Amino acid sequence: MLVMTDETSPYSVRADLVAAHARAWDRLARPGTWLDGPTRIWVAAETRHAPGCALCMRRKAALSPYAMEARMTGAASCGTTGSR
Repeated sequence: MLVMTDETSPYSVRADLVAAHARAWDRLARPGTWLDGPTRIWVAAETRHAPGCALCMRRKAALSPYAMEARMTGAASCGTTGSR
């Protein structure tokens, strides 16, 4: 889980924003209607990673995106390997 503090941000962060951010992540980590807590956190991480994913960018530009033989690399997998 990403925790926003003055130590993790290059900018000064107000205490009320730090508290709101912590509450949001705590709520996200709880089980929801469709997914359990760890899966919800994984989905958030994948979503944050996707815009910078080289394979996702190549697939988006390809005529047949899923015809490409490739595997994800890095911390997040964007869900394309079918595993977490």
